[in-house]
Amino acid sequence: MMSKSSPVNFLCVILLASAANSCEISSFSNVSVTVVGVLGIDKVSGCLEPIGLLEKVSFVQIINQSVPVLYRGAVKDLPNLADLILENSGVSSLEPG
Repeated sequence: MMSKSSPVNFLCVILLASAANSCEISSFSNVSVTVVGVLGIDKVSGCLEPIGLLEKVSFVQIINQSVPVLYRGAVKDLPNLADLILENSGVSSLEPG
């Protein structure tokens, strides 16, 4: 006999799935950005991945912000991203991936 799933169980599955997709180490911490392709995004934390409005982003510019390390998965799977510009942001290390 199949048991019915409660809304709480369903929510837990969604939360676990979204946590599994997020980056392991955050490269961005409340970093000011300029984006093209969506409205309403001016700061990012964590990583740049296709969650919510970021899925439609085609251009990301980060200037004069503190981003010393781009960790693995810092920018991933953005289907429309054509340009990513990091300028004067103190990047000293790029990890593979």
